[in-house]
Amino acid sequence: MSLLIKGGTLYTPRQEIPDASILLDAGKILAVGNSDSMPIEKTTETLQVPGHRVIPGLIDVHLHGVKGFDVSGPGLAQVSTMFSKG
Repeated sequence: MSLLIKGGTLYTPRQEIPDASILLDAGKILAVGNSDSMPIEKTTETLQVPGHRVIPGLIDVHLHGVKGFDVSGPGLAQVSTMFSKG
């Protein structure tokens, strides 16, 4: 099933697109662009997101603290210490 995320401000590494759309199918991004130029089928479910920011493909991977250790420091030393303690 296709999903169209429509009306938000889309950010890519190179541009900002107001009133943008992202077309997804089976969890994969098929197209991104201006909402007016996005071709969609009648069976596509639409999620309206005006006023929201949309960043396709962004995965926020980070840690705050694990096993009592602060792993938000500037290097891998904190992470190495955490894993060496078991």
